[in-house]
Amino acid sequence: MTTCLTLNPYRGDVMAEWCQSWATQDGKIHTPVEWDNQTRDKSQGENASGPIQLGADMLDTAIGAATGSVIVFGHGDGAQVASRWLLKYADTSGYSDLKFILTGNPASAATPNGHAPWMSHPTPTSTVGGYPIIDIGRASDGYCRWVPTEQGSMTSGFFSNLSGMLRDHILYDIALESTGAPTSYLSTATVGDAVFYTVD
Repeated sequence: MTTCLTLNPYRGDVMAEWCQSWATQDGKIHTPVEWDNQTRDKSQGENASGPIQLGADMLDTAIGAATGSVIVFGHGDGAQVASRWLLKYADTSGYSDLKFILTGNPASAATPNGHAPWMSHPTPTSTVGGYPIIDIGRASDGYCRWVPTEQGSMTSGFFSNLSGMLRDHILYDIALESTGAPTSYLSTATVGDAVFYTVD
């Protein structure tokens, strides 16, 4: 039995249909984690009373209560909740069958194009827990595949990042393998326990 714990993005209720309804395929038990995704957390999740950090605490409870294999599947701020769990809990958790599938993650540690520049705490790529992380980002999604531009420069690349955040971040109608990896991608890189896929 596989439990798929899903984390919705900011003000969205989309994970049941996300990536062509991957959370409900192959007999997975889709279990939403009802974190407060209606309130914008400007603290990057560092504030102990902020929704992202509280969401990470809720996720910890949900992981502990699940039976069998557990997959955490989140997008956008929901992926950031998972990132906070990895930063806070992964090193001491010791679960035997847990993995993470994250899309459009503002805290992505992908290189050279990764998390948005205002994020100071990206997802760890290696943890004591050794949990597999599949990080999927659209090449045009400035939230998770920010193309570096000169600081303070209002170049076409800068505006491309912003337009991708508004246009492409909300569209991840991509097919995933049963493993959570995309069926097609532009590039891939492995760093520690994390595999980063950039898709069209």
